[in-house]
Amino acid sequence: MVAEMKAEERVALITGANTGIGLSLVKRLFESTEYNALVLTAVLACRNLDKAKAAREEVLAEFPEAIVEIIQCDTSRPESMTAAAKLVLGKYGRLDWLYLNAGIMPVEKWGISWDVFMTTDIKHILHVLSTSDGLLKQEDWRAGDMQAVFATNVFGHYLLAMLLKDLLVKSQGRIIWTSSNAANTKSFKHEDIEHKNGSDPYGSSKYAVDLLNAALNRELNSKGVYSYTCCPGLVITNVTLGILPWWMWTYILFPFLLIYRCIEPMYVLHPYNGAEALIYLSGLDLPRTPGVLIDTKARGKSSPYERPSVITQVEDEGDLPSEISGPHKDLVYMDPFSKYYSRTSFWGERYVMCKPYPGTEADGTRLVVELEKMAKQRKVL
Repeated sequence: MVAEMKAEERVALITGANTGIGLSLVKRLFESTEYNALVLTAVLACRNLDKAKAAREEVLAEFPEAIVEIIQCDTSRPESMTAAAKLVLGKYGRLDWLYLNAGIMPVEKWGISWDVFMTTDIKHILHVLSTSDGLLKQEDWRAGDMQAVFATNVFGHYLLAMLLKDLLVKSQGRIIWTSSNAANTKSFKHEDIEHKNGSDPYGSSKYAVDLLNAALNRELNSKGVYSYTCCPGLVITNVTLGILPWWMWTYILFPFLLIYRCIEPMYVLHPYNGAEALIYLSGLDLPRTPGVLIDTKARGKSSPYERPSVITQVEDEGDLPSEISGPHKDLVYMDPFSKYYSRTSFWGERYVMCKPYPGTEADGTRLVVELEKMAKQRKVL
């Protein structure tokens, strides 16, 4: 039975909420909804129920009055997504935030291509270090009848968004994708959207996420639903621990990454920092309003949305804005055709950077056509 929701109540569903960015996001949502005098129900949509229960206990330890519920949800399995959506539609009368956060980036053990690292000239080393372009030896496999990375990062989330679309429209909700700086236009091919024939399934899948974001805005903006895509930056989570062991990150790399943050603020390192863009895109007034930088060098892509004039526009991402943007609840302050990046200054000050992402609505629409075809073949839409 669908519960009656009071005016001050809100519902957020977060996939991959049992650890890392997802778990930090849940905590930050409770911080922010409490600040806004709202009552939040956070739905942790996780594959592993034991880990989800542990995450719930961790949240309740910090927020004893929090409403935290769990549904089992494996984004690599379409039937799991349809079952999860059915549970949500049957229980909740609204959905204000759909955070499509779960994802995998499987790499070989010690899976760094040291030859790429050692032979890259200094001019391009920052690009390689910030995007992992060609740096990681990635793996992929078949999950049912799909490639695992594509199924987990793209198809399952697309399916969930489509199944919950009407509830989002009813609530005038938001869809927020966790993308990546590693989204790679060169790796994605419309003729091979699953990336069966390539070596960068993660980069391909995250670029597909950005394309889907554009396509969903084309379809849903007129109905009051907005979709956003963001990059949490480099965070030490289970994903990065799959590349190198924890002791190497903690005792060897961590000090160097802190220093490197002087040059490249994407090295946010802690999941709480990584959730900065995700919580900003909630549209809530925040206990500490982040600064927002607009990349004025990347304005080649036009957008039907007026950019906010009150936000300080800077040429250099390293210069933090003196003026703070707001109010966050106004949609005009958020351009759904740009990607939002969590950033941290050398001194630990968190902020958000915004810049247009490559690709067009036409590319996104073409991808949606393929995904719809796959969904109909599997009888899940």
